[in-house]
Amino acid sequence: MELHGLGRQDRDSGDAAVIEIGVMRAKNALCGEPPIAHVMPMEEAEKPEPEKPEQLRSLAELEIEIVRQQQAAVTIGRLLGEIKARGLFLGTDADFVTYAFRRWRYKKAYAYELLEAADALDAIGERFRKSAHVDCTKLIPLLNGWNNVKAIREAEQIPEEFQAKAIERAFAVSSGRKGPSRIDLRCATAFVRGEPQIFADDRTDRNRRAIAQLERVAQRLREAPIDGLDLKVEALALDGVVQLLRPRRQQKVATP
Repeated sequence: MELHGLGRQDRDSGDAAVIEIGVMRAKNALCGEPPIAHVMPMEEAEKPEPEKPEQLRSLAELEIEIVRQQQAAVTIGRLLGEIKARGLFLGTDADFVTYAFRRWRYKKAYAYELLEAADALDAIGERFRKSAHVDCTKLIPLLNGWNNVKAIREAEQIPEEFQAKAIERAFAVSSGRKGPSRIDLRCATAFVRGEPQIFADDRTDRNRRAIAQLERVAQRLREAPIDGLDLKVEALALDGVVQLLRPRRQQKVATP
């Protein structure tokens, strides 16, 4: 008896398993038995489902997120980096630097500082995840809340063999709401490298200018006092201010 249960695909596929299933279906149909359930070939059953492409956010969505993250400098850096990498700013008829200033009032230096801090922190985190000697369960959450962009960029320059321990110690001694500062990192790096004679001297250019200006004022008060008025007391007071601003060079890094 000729069987009529096989479809064209079954006959042409050359797959023995599919042909056998077709034969069984035909026999069951002739005998009045219910049809067997469809069974996929092994190759088809084991084939993984294709991954859905990640849906990219629009410029408007990224800008809304920037507004929400105004206190998270690194997150803003990542968002700006996505806008820059995908060229979304081109729709504003401006280059990236002009877009950053017009839209967010970020000057070129600060905009790129945010981008570089985000890249540096991501690189540090990736390095820690790949290292067998770093406790990521402790360090990665700390990195995620770090928003001191200048310190993050400096952390990227710490030698890799000291980087994890230095950053962990910097977080332990830091009290800043943005995370460890540059001085925290420098002191921590000195400590883990066994250099206890490194002093906590983090004079910025602004502090140096202030000290120099006060010194000049004090010198002028000494050399050209107003007639009838002794300004030596005021000069001494300014000297005191200078001493307060000048870092204490014998203040060593504290040891635990």
